[in-house]
Amino acid sequence: MISKTASSLCMLSEFYRDQDKFGNLYVTREDICNAIHILQRELDLTNRSVLLSPVLRWYATQIQYHFGSNPFTLKQLRLQLRKGKSRIYEVVRELEYQKIVKLVGQQGHAHVFELVEHIQ
Repeated sequence: MISKTASSLCMLSEFYRDQDKFGNLYVTREDICNAIHILQRELDLTNRSVLLSPVLRWYATQIQYHFGSNPFTLKQLRLQLRKGKSRIYEVVRELEYQKIVKLVGQQGHAHVFELVEHIQ
């Protein structure tokens, strides 16, 4: 049984999505992610990394490869991956929101993060 939120999302999506000449709706990645988030309890997803976009999955895999379960700072990650400061900040905050990494403390002025969920 679909919840009220899921059914209202489907209706909203129906009005704002493009249709082909036969009236079929185009489904986007965003629609699929929204449906998975809404139905996550019913699906009982234990591996939240399924919900990650390919880019975030790549970053999570790189964190796992370079640091494993060891804590890391944003600067260490930035130097390891050779990426920009703002991009790394953005990605780690999104991974923190998705509960893939967590903030475990501070080292001087730097925040220290740790990988919570390993990517398969």
